[in-house]
Amino acid sequence: MTMYNTTDKSYRQARAIKAGTYRLPLVYQDFVDWLSRQFNVSVLDFACETKETSKGLKQQLLYVIVERVSDAARLESDRGNDIRIAHEFVSYFSSLDAEARTIDPLKSNVFALNTDPYPEVIIAYRPLEEIEKKIVDEKIKSECHAVIRKYGEVWTMSDNVIFFYTDQQVMENQINGEAKKLLQEILSIMKKYDEFGYFGTHSLSFRFDSKESFDRDFQGNWYYYWK
Repeated sequence: MTMYNTTDKSYRQARAIKAGTYRLPLVYQDFVDWLSRQFNVSVLDFACETKETSKGLKQQLLYVIVERVSDAARLESDRGNDIRIAHEFVSYFSSLDAEARTIDPLKSNVFALNTDPYPEVIIAYRPLEEIEKKIVDEKIKSECHAVIRKYGEVWTMSDNVIFFYTDQQVMENQINGEAKKLLQEILSIMKKYDEFGYFGTHSLSFRFDSKESFDRDFQGNWYYYWK
């Protein structure tokens, strides 16, 4: 199964679709629209990949590119959805002529429909929002550090962890609302780069810790902390 990241062609194409700079051929849009209607989610695109396991077992992979993390969660919440989608996928491709199956390279890697028995169809849901957030998280690091420097009781930030100096400060700032205020400032920064309006409080994956805990429990060593 290929990694889903900024270099993945399915991400680039889905982003272009969302941005309005690319349109799927109608022959593929029909399947995308069916997915969106049937499951009340926003599907942008799909991609196909064939795989053979070390035991020689063939697998047909179908990547459904949705807009939001919540769309992926909705689809993943009922594994019966996979059965319906797999059935429709095979039926849909059976209706396409040979030329239509090769218009888009992302959809051409499909086992021949006369393969007997037809391989198991494995479905993965890939949200555009997930990659957009990773890009923005990298982009705003320096701005986030500038924000936390305004809070005198904050020691530092590492990845998605904001460190106060003491355990007591962690508790106090969560009670008095200062921690929430800090996170709202970070969200405001994120939203400056939110081209598609995806980000909200659900996008804030930060947690709080303390330098006191870092020194006491991890000997003040980042290697031990992230191990």
